[in-house]
Amino acid sequence: MKSSGGKSQVPGEQEQHPRAPTARGPLGQSGAVKACKRVRKFVAQNAMRLQKLGVTHVLNLAEGTSFMHVNTSVEFYTGTGITYHGIKANDTMQFNISAFFEEGADFIDKALAHNNGKGKVYVHCREGYSRSPTMVVAYLMLRHRMDARLAVATLRQKREIGPNDGFLRQLCQLNEKLAKEGKLNGEVGKLKTK
Repeated sequence: MKSSGGKSQVPGEQEQHPRAPTARGPLGQSGAVKACKRVRKFVAQNAMRLQKLGVTHVLNLAEGTSFMHVNTSVEFYTGTGITYHGIKANDTMQFNISAFFEEGADFIDKALAHNNGKGKVYVHCREGYSRSPTMVVAYLMLRHRMDARLAVATLRQKREIGPNDGFLRQLCQLNEKLAKEGKLNGEVGKLKTK
């Protein structure tokens, strides 16, 4: 499997940034979405801390070396037992993040199913405000049949998020596509925090 981005969910994390989305599962009809309170890019760069928190997978939506990215990779997590996937997404209105919706949702699904459903995935970007919440919303839409409005509201119940206008437009386009295909049911998942 090609690894290229991300982190999601740090259960029990008390020092997380209010902008970082998380998901814990498996998320099914009886599953839950878990929202972290304070997450910073520095958490992603602290493999020991992630291990201590039981994180099994990291999805980085800001893979890269520039100022607006988080410089981690498969090699960074070697020997930790953490599976890494990075996506080189830019937080600009022109960036086509929708090209990565299925890839990200697949990674989150596999992460949550890990170890008989005991996997924990930490989904992150630099600030946890735009790119990573966009991916978690897309995941909820694609895998849990939530419409965009409810998926965004589900995350906003627990933390501040602010996908940029271009990302919101792409989520609306995904919503239209899924609605036409009859793949949305409007369910709101249970939200839990520690």
